[in-house]
Amino acid sequence: MVKNDISEVFGTDRSQIEVIYNGIDGARFKKKTCCSEATSLRQSLGFDDHILFLFMSYDFRKKGVRFLIEAASKLRHASSNKFGVVVVGGTPSPSLSRLVSKLDLDGIVVFPGSTKTPQISYNACDVFVLPTFYDACSLVVFEAMSSGLPVITSACNGASGVIEHGIDGFVIHDPADSSEICDYMLALLNRDTLSIMSEKAMMKSVRYSLEENHSQMMRVFAQAAVERTGA
Repeated sequence: MVKNDISEVFGTDRSQIEVIYNGIDGARFKKKTCCSEATSLRQSLGFDDHILFLFMSYDFRKKGVRFLIEAASKLRHASSNKFGVVVVGGTPSPSLSRLVSKLDLDGIVVFPGSTKTPQISYNACDVFVLPTFYDACSLVVFEAMSSGLPVITSACNGASGVIEHGIDGFVIHDPADSSEICDYMLALLNRDTLSIMSEKAMMKSVRYSLEENHSQMMRVFAQAAVERTGA
């Protein structure tokens, strides 16, 4: 969604502003029904038939991981279904580790560290959660959807504009509202709901390929050139 201040800052009519979302390599980030690396990752983290919520970022503070952990605590009390939260990225700070222990989430919230193969993490998990306080247009949202993961992210993420709320993901209004995050996580503990939204997410992601991004960018550049020259 284009904010009003963009048109105000640049003195441009909002009708003249077009948003072109990021594109990703759909062949790399693709849902695999049988992936031995993903199965091995799940097992190494101590999960079997759990529904796994994935967070992926190196900036834990800005991307709101604390509030995801708080939401996981609420979810644990709201449902008896088995789930886990996989936090891929950096090493947790002592305060984050203490929070996990304080909320009795050891073994439920896990920190496997960084990765050079994010596609394996996507295939090992079921839902992507990024309650970020700021993201211009997060690529991981598109990667996750292409991998068949419904996305829960905040309205502070420009990529939230591609999500159809309740259809292929959920958009939270306040990234610090752990209760709202929990509500959407709870909805996706229902495997029927999860399956339907996973399929919808994959279908949506096809629109955001690298090729489509390039095509749309070239179209806008060509249009701007014509308008500039008056040709």
